[in-house]
Amino acid sequence: MYKKKSIVSFENFQMLDIRIGEVLLTEIIKKNLHKITINIGNKNITTICNLGENTNKEEIIGKKICVLLNDKPNKIKGVNIQGSILSVKNEFGKLIFLEADTQDIKAGFKVH
Repeated sequence: MYKKKSIVSFENFQMLDIRIGEVLLTEIIKKNLHKITINIGNKNITTICNLGENTNKEEIIGKKICVLLNDKPNKIKGVNIQGSILSVKNEFGKLIFLEADTQDIKAGFKVH
């Protein structure tokens, strides 16, 4: 069920640095928790993601996904978090990434 959050001004929304990143590598940290290496155009970053039991790690390699780059730095399970992957879980618990729907979009392109 949708629960309304705080209102964000357009100026605050513009401060979000959301870019296209290409998933290069996934490494298991613990059970379903994975360290993800993502190319964001000019460099590679790392983050973590709970892929769940219904997501095959090999199927996300090469995907072009949306990544928030200017969230507060954090360290989880010994991994320096350099961005947050935008995703949803469907009704079956499968993780669905917000993806670029065309291969013409390159890693590092800004999402507006």
